[in-house]
Amino acid sequence: MVETGCTPNVITFNTLINGLCREGRILEAVALLDRMVENGLLPNHITYGTVVNGLYGHHSDAQNLFSEMQEKSTFPDVVTYSCMIDGYCSSGRWSDGLRLLREMLERKIDPDVVTYSVLINVLVKEGNLFKAEELYDDMIRMGLVANTITYNTLIHGFCQTGDLNAAQDLFPEMISSGVCPDIVTCNTLLDGLCDNGKLKDALEMFKEMPHRGIVPDTATQIFDSMGSRGFSPDVVTFANTITYNTLIHGFCLVGDLNAAQDLLQEMISRGVRPDIVTCNTLLDGLCDYEKLKDVLEMFKVMQMSMMDLDSTHPFNGVEPDVQTNNILITGFINEGMFLGAEEL
Repeated sequence: MVETGCTPNVITFNTLINGLCREGRILEAVALLDRMVENGLLPNHITYGTVVNGLYGHHSDAQNLFSEMQEKSTFPDVVTYSCMIDGYCSSGRWSDGLRLLREMLERKIDPDVVTYSVLINVLVKEGNLFKAEELYDDMIRMGLVANTITYNTLIHGFCQTGDLNAAQDLFPEMISSGVCPDIVTCNTLLDGLCDNGKLKDALEMFKEMPHRGIVPDTATQIFDSMGSRGFSPDVVTFANTITYNTLIHGFCLVGDLNAAQDLLQEMISRGVRPDIVTCNTLLDGLCDYEKLKDVLEMFKVMQMSMMDLDSTHPFNGVEPDVQTNNILITGFINEGMFLGAEEL
């Protein structure tokens, strides 16, 4: 470029520096920044911000560059500030992170979700939940919408301190803000509820998860909590049936029929009796995915259990109902088997 008589400008250097940083060639990026200054060009906030971001993990070097840019009256933007705050927090210097946040606000540079999330995360880890909640409130007042990570962090913090009301309040607040809870959100809250003996709330939440598109990945915590807290065997069995039904329903919703069928077998092997809800849920899922052979096999087992006087039969006492017949009729019709539908 120079040989052809074209002089590189700030945009040229910024593009090259950005490319080097993206490739992890940070030493070359720093050398190019020095060369830029030698050529009489003044790096701007984009130049410095790119290199500061590239120096993540080398906080002392990033700090020196951060100071240098301000000495040259090049003020950092929100991205550069957030990167520096993250660096301070990662090295345990969260008080310096808070100092930079105050500096941002004084300079009328609006923090973004990333800025606040980094600080909230480290404050919760440090046990300073009061300050974390304060920052969350500031963030909401500024019109920012917290992300899933921020909510998960706060819910985890409240659960750890036993403030289940605050943790549970955040869940609907999260949804009303348009932020979808994920499996981490639900597992964190479930663990907190179980650890604090709020088994009824845990079961209600567990049942609701599939309706939000979240497939629960474990029922162990609920089972163990109920057993260890002296619930009667009948209550535990009832709760376990609901829990398994929820899991089976969740897997059917996402089309993982193998997992749903495996859960039925696990349920039986653990001595948890399937009920009509279990059977109808699985039959419905199998019909939805045109697994008619499996549907007929399961229905046959249900019919045989009605004639089997052995009380230990896994489907003993489970009688097909109107919903069962409707599911089967729909399944037959969808497969074009009208004769089978009429026979039901």
